[in-house]
Amino acid sequence: MGNRQRLASVVALVAGPVALVAVAACAPPPGGGPITLTNGPIVAAVGDSYLSGQGAPDVPVRRSASGAVLAPALWQDRGCARSSLSGPARTVRRLHELDPQAGRRSINLVNEACSDATVAAGLLGPQHLGDGTIRPSQLDQLAKAVGSRTVDALLVDGGGNDVHFADIVLNCAIPLHDCSTDPSILKEVRAGLAALNGPHGNDGLYRSLIAAVNGSPGHAAEVRVKDVYVTAYPDPTRNAAGGPCSSAPAGDPLAGITAAEATFGSGIVVSLNRSLAAMVTQANAGSAPHPVWHYVAATAPAFRVNGYCAGPGREVNTVLDSLRLQGDLRGSVHPNAFGYLAWGDVVGGQLAGVVRPAATRSDGTISGA
Repeated sequence: MGNRQRLASVVALVAGPVALVAVAACAPPPGGGPITLTNGPIVAAVGDSYLSGQGAPDVPVRRSASGAVLAPALWQDRGCARSSLSGPARTVRRLHELDPQAGRRSINLVNEACSDATVAAGLLGPQHLGDGTIRPSQLDQLAKAVGSRTVDALLVDGGGNDVHFADIVLNCAIPLHDCSTDPSILKEVRAGLAALNGPHGNDGLYRSLIAAVNGSPGHAAEVRVKDVYVTAYPDPTRNAAGGPCSSAPAGDPLAGITAAEATFGSGIVVSLNRSLAAMVTQANAGSAPHPVWHYVAATAPAFRVNGYCAGPGREVNTVLDSLRLQGDLRGSVHPNAFGYLAWGDVVGGQLAGVVRPAATRSDGTISGA
């Protein structure tokens, strides 16, 4: 039995038949449509579920008094779990607030981020979705959407699925099992980080992503980009005091995660963010003309006291939160609508240069990060 099946068994035990009905009945319709760009600035996003909006559907599941699903959750894009409550969408709303010309123009958002995307299968190459469809690479989709226009700010993340972070969380939630000492889990994390960084630390998948965005000798970039903003992954494992989670709301399967396991998960996030920061440094070191890359570090500490175990004020979903909101497990350990709002406020403030001048440090990070 795999990790997801084992956690589903735990959910069945602690949440009862309502949870099982919610999982089986989730069948949101496909959404989204062609993008019509205005003459305003373009903010775009490529990445995984933390940029798509997983965990915060546009319209939550509607249930009867007994808990049976009457109407499934709705998304802008069902296959990618893309939401108008996502971090990039919240960022654009924040930019509108900062824009002195907001009454006369619109800031365009082109969000191609997709849940379950990896750097290779999603950002750079086609991605097979759970509904059986295949999407072109996100950069290909972005190029088609913007045409000859220049993207003013490209939001990027990637790597969480390459190290199988979601599967690791599910493994950690299994009672009486310490994922932090599981040899197979440790091997999986090492292999994922090695693939991202490459055998020499600068020639892996992140190097390929740099080449795709910056262009390389003889190969122009598909999309013209002014500035790239690589956003740090939030740490979902912090309690209200900033320490490691060692409990979850009563009856939630994440209660099976110990403080040692939460610390282990936090360490994975730290390693990923270090790799993302190194990618930014590497991207800016190129001699040929290329976009300016920035590392937005402030998205990580924004969640330092409101992880999944932080009580009623948490900004990260538990398993039962995910079932209640979207009728499946996939939103677990992802930001909720309040979390994405906080994320968007942070990133919007750092991207203020899209609508007004901003101070940028020589290392590519934004003032205040």
